[in-house]
Amino acid sequence: MRMEVSLKGIERAIDRMKATPQQLSRAEVRAIKKTIRGGKATTAKLIREHYVLKAAEIKSRISSKDPEAGQKLARGYLYFSDYAIPLELYGNPHPGKKGVSVTVEKGKGRQLFRGAFFRKDGKPGIWKRVSAGAGTGELVARTPIRRLWGPSLASIIRRDLIDQISADTGETLRKRYSEELNYELRELRAK
Repeated sequence: MRMEVSLKGIERAIDRMKATPQQLSRAEVRAIKKTIRGGKATTAKLIREHYVLKAAEIKSRISSKDPEAGQKLARGYLYFSDYAIPLELYGNPHPGKKGVSVTVEKGKGRQLFRGAFFRKDGKPGIWKRVSAGAGTGELVARTPIRRLWGPSLASIIRRDLIDQISADTGETLRKRYSEELNYELRELRAK
């Protein structure tokens, strides 16, 4: 067994001690902002492994709050929308005689929504008559109708996805903070 003791890397540690609190704060804020941006992409990627949604649709339903410089403890947040996602945005909807079929989850095949239809007046969405007997072949009133919705982003994100997102963003934050701190130290040396 051998142990080596050397002063290799001591200059870097000394430089880190020379960094001012403002530099440390700037590095922290930049690292969190970049991590949050990457967190949106990571979330979209993980959701797309299980659901048939476009990444842009997922990202548009995630909002973020960036940290502010000068806070004692810089924090950034990702917020997931509670609003349901229109059913036509899932999969590739196909109208048929019995209704509209849509693939919502990967690996589960197409799901038939009996009596559902696309409106002919140009209003987007998949619609269904609300009155009793709709979709059974009985003659029913033409109105009222309601739009069909798929699961919301908040309901899609389960505990295991939250754990994966947290682990990935935690690792990314550590890497980015080190990079941003090195950037600040290079700026310090350049002066």
